[in-house]
Amino acid sequence: MYDGLSGDDIVELAVVVRRKVWDPLRPALGAARRVRLVPDGSLNGVPFAALPVGDARSSDTARYLVEKMTFRYLSSATDVLRHRPKRAVGKSFVVSGIDYKGDDAASGVATASRAAGCGLNGPSFGYLPGSKTEAEAVADTVGESARVLLGTAATERAVIDGLQSASRLHLATHGFFASGCKSGLSGRGGNGPDAARVGYNPLVLSGLALAGANRGGRTKGGDDGILTAEEVAGLDLSGLDLAILSACETGLGDVRRG
Repeated sequence: MYDGLSGDDIVELAVVVRRKVWDPLRPALGAARRVRLVPDGSLNGVPFAALPVGDARSSDTARYLVEKMTFRYLSSATDVLRHRPKRAVGKSFVVSGIDYKGDDAASGVATASRAAGCGLNGPSFGYLPGSKTEAEAVADTVGESARVLLGTAATERAVIDGLQSASRLHLATHGFFASGCKSGLSGRGGNGPDAARVGYNPLVLSGLALAGANRGGRTKGGDDGILTAEEVAGLDLSGLDLAILSACETGLGDVRRG
């Protein structure tokens, strides 16, 4: 018995989980025998290999998914790229002296509110007066025609594009962690019907502020000045050997299982 549940009850609940999170994927898997999984939030606690194959009416001889395929868990989809040849080494990339207002006046909307949608209120990002001098000093030290982005040029899109071809990164800006939002790893929390049950994806609760971050909305190109951890996880950074975050609060977070 577990928390008042019988073995049959647990199997029945596991079947419900399988139908919701696994069965929709089956048509795309075909005859695949090896599966790489990148679970989100509370799905990190789901033992996919141990999910029942069928239910009481099933004629399948296999009882659990592990009998049909092998599973490998990855922290992000980009982990697959580690098995590919490394990209050619690029140059140093320096991002600093950022203009968080962009072309519009600061809105005062907290970055974390937009990133996680959980209604936090907070100050807008202030300009870092010493960061431009820092960028120039780093670029001068590195030499080799380092690429430098300053002011309004340090947009989210420009930074993402630059990261794809850089071998070294020096980024001086504000970091943030939306501690007021409930992570999906904490079980419950957040706003909205779905978030109330499982919380938010932890990767949208933290990130970095870039040009235009104080505008409070996306531009026509989809650039909101906020580079979340979720967005970074989807980038190919296989050619990046060194990354320096010269930023406030880059070590904040909650410790959660999974």
